Amino acid sequence: MSKKDKRIKSFQDLGKAMGYKPPADSGTSKTPKANPGREGGNNDPGAQAKKTINFLEKDVDYVSIAEKRMKALMTPNSKNPFGNLTTSKIRNILSLVNDIYSQVINWKEEELPQEITDRIRYIKVRLAYEAGRENQQTDRDKDKKIKEFIDKTGLIEAVDYIASSREKFIRYAKYLEALVAYHRYYGGKDN
Repeated sequence: MSKKDKRIKSFQDLGKAMGYKPPADSGTSKTPKANPGREGGNNDPGAQAKKTINFLEKDVDYVSIAEKRMKALMTPNSKNPFGNLTTSKIRNILSLVNDIYSQVINWKEEELPQEITDRIRYIKVRLAYEAGRENQQTDRDKDKKIKEFIDKTGLIEAVDYIASSREKFIRYAKYLEALVAYHRYYGGKDN
């Protein structure tokens, strides 16, 4: 039988045909595993969140991710392309993160102490507060840019993945700084 006549009968065959080699510890289990890339069924509920927070990974270009996400938040042909998402509102969040960053950068171990980890977890509270505060101030969906900013940039979900990792928190702080920079660069205003 020629190469052309070989039929792909399973995903394993497809993987082999594409040059995929399973990890050594995968075994030969026939038990189906969750597929985080698919909708419905037996999928990983955190898959979308993991994709949103990929900027925490070591070799990922968080600057490009920040730029793409800020571009996606823009409203074209508008006096203020980011609506009520002002520079000062983002900088309030950045200020909180920078206060923690000054402690983290001086910490020499990879695992952060509980005191700093608690302060990092508090970031979620502040982000949720800012989004909730906006909901009380406006009834129109198009004006809810702060919540959209927080959701689309993955800032809340990322806090859980930082846990007590010094390296991940530093990437988080730099990513947030890049978001602020691109907001300003693409015409974000203070009012």
